[in-house]
Amino acid sequence: MGVVWTPVDCVHAGKCWRTSPPVALMLTKLTEGFEVSIKSLQATRDGRSSSASRFMSRVGGGSFYIMPSDRFQERVVQAAEAALKRQGSVGPLDLFQEMRLLHPIQLENWRKGNEHYHALQPWIQVGPDKLQKAIDYFRQWVRERGLCPIEAAYTRRGPRGIEQLRVTEDGDPELEKFYRSFGELARHL
Repeated sequence: MGVVWTPVDCVHAGKCWRTSPPVALMLTKLTEGFEVSIKSLQATRDGRSSSASRFMSRVGGGSFYIMPSDRFQERVVQAAEAALKRQGSVGPLDLFQEMRLLHPIQLENWRKGNEHYHALQPWIQVGPDKLQKAIDYFRQWVRERGLCPIEAAYTRRGPRGIEQLRVTEDGDPELEKFYRSFGELARHL
């Protein structure tokens, strides 16, 4: 019967397309910075599947990147990459703005201390389940990307001096720290 390959997603210079693993591997070896998804990489020989990891151990080499497994994760990754490329660092609020889940006017009203914006999280236009998924996907992306963590404070000058801005309604310390954390590309001296 021979080998039947499941197509894989290939990414190069911001463009994505599907091809067979042998073609992707050849391109990986010829093109520096070429990435291949192993999300659905499977070779089938006579009706039996071999996993992507076994394929990778046989062929070796190449730069392989696991592509997102669902559309929402893909959207999170694309937004994070775009914000990182534009600014050199990316935080959760940057991500939500890039995804158009948080509008600049809402962020501005929150920073100015508008009475309707005592916390920003309720203004992020996504349900609690998807918000948690976005947070999880973003954390995973930051880890996989190997970004250097930095922490920033959200403050404003008010009538009583410098005031800390809260993102969450209940002031959850863990979530507040998450929202203040940014991922930054490592700088080589």
